[in-house]
Amino acid sequence: MAFKICPKCNTKTGVRTYNCKKCGYSFTGEKKKVIEPVEKAPITLEMKSISSYIAPKKLTSVEHAKRILSYGKDRASLLLHQARLHKIWSHVDWNVVEHDLHL
Repeated sequence: MAFKICPKCNTKTGVRTYNCKKCGYSFTGEKKKVIEPVEKAPITLEMKSISSYIAPKKLTSVEHAKRILSYGKDRASLLLHQARLHKIWSHVDWNVVEHDLHL
């Protein structure tokens, strides 16, 4: 059977007991502190007109290949292998990457 011992009078009491029956010691201890929620500033969305949006420059397949080559030979070689194996990233001219890697 489980029990707890009163630290004041060393009396054994049940585990669900809140106060010692002999000396009145409170097993609940300090009350838990309640953390007050912090008020946050309301989120405001800034509306921009669509006409002010500038789309990023679209790269050609050769420019994508040059970007892949700028990562270094090891990484470009790995990406070339993955692209050929899985037939992915068709927007890149992998022939340019392969040609520059073998130079």
